[in-house]
Amino acid sequence: TDEQVKIRGYRIEPGEIEAVLAQHERVGECVVIARTDPQGDKRLVAYIVAKNEEGIRSSELRKHVEERLPEYMVPSAFVEMKSLPLTTNGKLNAQALPEPEQEGTEIELMSCDEVELQLKLIWEELLNISYVDRSQTFFELGGHSLLAIKLTRKIKEQFGRELPLAVVLRNPTIERLADILRQGQQVTAHSNLVPIHRGGNKRPLFFVHPGGGGVGAYRHLSRLLEDQPFYAFQAIAEEESATDTMISIEERAARYLRSLLEIQPQGPYSLGGWSFGAYVAYEMAQQLRKLGQEVAPLLLLDVPADPPKRLPCEGDDAAQLQMYLRGGTPVPLSLDAVEHHSPEERLRHLVDQLVAARILGPEVELSQISNFAKSLRKRIQSLFDYKMRPCDGSITLIRALAGGPIEGSDDATLGFAALSSRTVQVRFVAGTHDEIIRPPHVYQLAQVVKECIEDADATLQRRQTPVLDEYQTTTVSAVV
Repeated sequence: TDEQVKIRGYRIEPGEIEAVLAQHERVGECVVIARTDPQGDKRLVAYIVAKNEEGIRSSELRKHVEERLPEYMVPSAFVEMKSLPLTTNGKLNAQALPEPEQEGTEIELMSCDEVELQLKLIWEELLNISYVDRSQTFFELGGHSLLAIKLTRKIKEQFGRELPLAVVLRNPTIERLADILRQGQQVTAHSNLVPIHRGGNKRPLFFVHPGGGGVGAYRHLSRLLEDQPFYAFQAIAEEESATDTMISIEERAARYLRSLLEIQPQGPYSLGGWSFGAYVAYEMAQQLRKLGQEVAPLLLLDVPADPPKRLPCEGDDAAQLQMYLRGGTPVPLSLDAVEHHSPEERLRHLVDQLVAARILGPEVELSQISNFAKSLRKRIQSLFDYKMRPCDGSITLIRALAGGPIEGSDDATLGFAALSSRTVQVRFVAGTHDEIIRPPHVYQLAQVVKECIEDADATLQRRQTPVLDEYQTTTVSAVV
């Protein structure tokens, strides 16, 4: 207990992180300590001594830790040293460990021009980190939809350029955003498709955003599917401005399909979605199959075939946002102290808690958060109006073991068997509905997704293999 530190509400034992780092084949010695940054917040810093002179990149160490520990235990900085400082008694001299800014950076300042440097400073401020690799994505560094909106405003203030949110999300690295800003011309958002991971030579996997409209929820899953191109659909730009228009699930699916076909004109297609996104993916599969295209696999993450037809927290933006963010913040969010206050006061109380948890910055506008909550409500309402049609295709339902959409239901397929003309495959993943897409449970989810894709590819391959006629089949069987 004496060795534990408390960071963002979590009690952490640095020795656990050190043990994981020591498992890396290129790490000789390591120590993890908690340091206080200039803003007064504590953060974890790892000091590494490599086994050889080649050294080791911090991005490699970060990935190693992220694959083995929860997100809150991942150090915010990795400092490589020639040796760890010791006292005259041979013990670690923690006071002599340098501030992260003094060495071990991978900022590539020598190759940064003024545009990249200014973007780097904006990212450091928004994400509350010290090191930004120009090739790391906004989501890899901890960004999310609300921060992405804030990022566009910061870019407008600094460069006088108004970049649509979808453009920022499709180009989520400093390097690519700098290229756009250098062009000096107005850009428009013509697609809501965000390339979270472009690497790999497999068929792309397309996932649809959950109810909040952001794609950050999939950053862990996409990173674990290393050789799998991963695209995700961000919410439609019109909804970001919180207009009065409510887009139906059918229309949303049709719009997203137009973007999908630009990337992959011909099937077969791999589709999926978690929570709200699962229903949009289902409708996209319906429309693709109507066009004669193959969809395999169709991955629906922890949803019932018949969602509740009641809007939770109706008319209460604060409660709606609190419910959406449940389990995804380092501290629990509560509205108990403002139970009988006005809707605006309740929302301000919730925003104050988000600012205190450093999820949002202190200058966030209440109208922005209100519009976000209203857009969330409209998406949920569109789901209640959606009538799911029977499908002539395969479905894979991935369910959360702890509870789920219909806890205690006798039907393992949660109603999808009645909709599909084929067998519905059901797989289970440890964790709750909200936990399966975050560490540590996302590692099992990634493995299940890999297996489902491999199974679908094997089935497609068997269908494409020429079938011998009856005489040849009999002859071959006899020989065998």
